[in-house]
Amino acid sequence: MKNTLKDKRLLFLGSTPNIAGMVKTAKEMGVYVLVTDNKSLENAPAKQIADEYADISLADIDKVVDYIKEKNVDGVLTGFSDSYLAYYEEICEKSGLPCYGDKKTLESAQFPELMPIPMRRHLNLLKSQVFRLCSSLLTTAVQEAL
Repeated sequence: MKNTLKDKRLLFLGSTPNIAGMVKTAKEMGVYVLVTDNKSLENAPAKQIADEYADISLADIDKVVDYIKEKNVDGVLTGFSDSYLAYYEEICEKSGLPCYGDKKTLESAQFPELMPIPMRRHLNLLKSQVFRLCSSLLTTAVQEAL
């Protein structure tokens, strides 16, 4: 698998410790990893271990899309932070790259009040399960994004 991903370029949106774990896994898989957000390097663990990083706010969607084109990025991923999801979906849409959720699904995760009440009861449990599964699912997500 490492050889099949060797020439792929994956951009992570955000530079939190959780994303740093995903960056580490992607790099171990042979992926060239880029990271962007507007955090300073000393406060951005994912930037510190990425192959390349940029200081572009996720809210500056057009600038992120330009960066994706400039760097010939093959896929985009982010963690499961609610605040990143709307940016992630729009960046993927504008850049023509796959996204791990559609707009309605990601809005439900971002705004749980839009979910039916029975689903809201299980949201925290679901988020913790997703977080635990993140490492094992990253391999699949990277392959699908690329």
